[in-house]
Amino acid sequence: GPLGQVFIAKDQLIEDSVAVKVFDPRLLRTPVDQDQFQKTLHDIRKKNHANVVRIHDAGVHGDHPWVSMPRPEGLSPRKLLKLRHSKEERFDREEAHRLLLDISDALRVAPHGVHGNLKPENLLYLSDKVKITDNFVYAAFAPEALNELLEQSPYAAPEIPSGLALDSSVDVYSL
Repeated sequence: GPLGQVFIAKDQLIEDSVAVKVFDPRLLRTPVDQDQFQKTLHDIRKKNHANVVRIHDAGVHGDHPWVSMPRPEGLSPRKLLKLRHSKEERFDREEAHRLLLDISDALRVAPHGVHGNLKPENLLYLSDKVKITDNFVYAAFAPEALNELLEQSPYAAPEIPSGLALDSSVDVYSL
């Protein structure tokens, strides 16, 4: 994606997949940016929410910020919709409502109240809930650097390129 790459590995010891996200080095332009990234991820690791994928560890290798997290077995929205379509199934109102509530609930706990990079690739549908990833992005990186990379996203709110401080309305637009 525009922010970096994801690598997934199977951990034989814990029998689970681990995702390592390596972000674009342009997101950390100064030592202050690196400190903000480290502090934000340190704080986020202490928090837990049923609809947010937890962070295992984070750091900077060379110029590249990275984050490791579990990769729950779930479906992306595209895969879920394709599966439903192949079975000629639709979401009923209650199911769609529950999924939207899960996503909205996860967005409420985003640091600074903004996810900032909400897109289908950052959602995983499990059998009983939705998990959201990357809830730390807006808080961890300098907004001006982040906005430059996110303005290319088809899910980004129109105000992202403005360079202004963002609020939760950008997530509502993406949702």
